[in-house]
Amino acid sequence: MRKSFALTALLVWIPFSTQAEVHKCIDGNGHTTYQDAPCADGTSETVNINNLTIIPPPSVTARAEPSVRASPVPRLAAPYRNQHQTALELRNSRVKTRARYPLRRGW
Repeated sequence: MRKSFALTALLVWIPFSTQAEVHKCIDGNGHTTYQDAPCADGTSETVNINNLTIIPPPSVTARAEPSVRASPVPRLAAPYRNQHQTALELRNSRVKTRARYPLRRGW
């Protein structure tokens, strides 16, 4: 019983102990940086992160449909398509012709 209580107390305490501090550092040029460690020159301010303002992201709106649908552009055939098609048909006819004959050794 004591072990389970101690374990529960430890698990509840861990998130509170790991809350990081944020330090605000301003260098000689006036540039502001926020970091988790104190400034090197020792002039850091600890920022209270409990009072931060959280701005929610804008809501997502549906995309508007285009008022006029574009008609598809016809694809132009390549000038060599007929030559290519003829070569394929010739090759296919040769393969079909060879398929009719029995296989010979050495082929």
